Amino acid sequence: MPTGGTLFVTTDCVTITEDDAARSVGLYADPHVRLMVRDTGAGISTSEKAHIFEPFHTTKALGKGTGLGLSTVQGIIQQSGGAILVESEPECGTQFTIYLPQIIEEKQQEQCPDVHHDEQAPEPLVAREATVLLVEDEVEVRRLAGVVLSTAGPHRARGSRRT
Repeated sequence: MPTGGTLFVTTDCVTITEDDAARSVGLYADPHVRLMVRDTGAGISTSEKAHIFEPFHTTKALGKGTGLGLSTVQGIIQQSGGAILVESEPECGTQFTIYLPQIIEEKQQEQCPDVHHDEQAPEPLVAREATVLLVEDEVEVRRLAGVVLSTAGPHRARGSRRT
């Protein structure tokens, strides 16, 4: 929102019905967590909205971004079994709605008996050494991600190369 505005973030739990799922690509009937991010900014034109999740599509000036942000977000959400929808009109702001499958832990099952959950818990992760390639053009985001990654695993990061 280059000229300012208000950003709203809300979360809730919803159950997607068969009818809802039939109307939206990527959704399926089941309990979901919904994250809505809405702004009062300039909005997105219909022609731009048609390409918004395409890799390397950007409206930014050369050198100001790669056009991979929303494509990456959509990929992560889809790999998690969810969906992302966008609603926007010029001069009316934009709303992104993210649906992720709801996972209920065993102790929560007593409080939510109608929610399905896997009977078998996943195998615990085994700590092992790995190499992670961290690519991020924003310096502060790259530093934070590096700290999180290096402290999350069994081994500390051995160094980094910035280009």
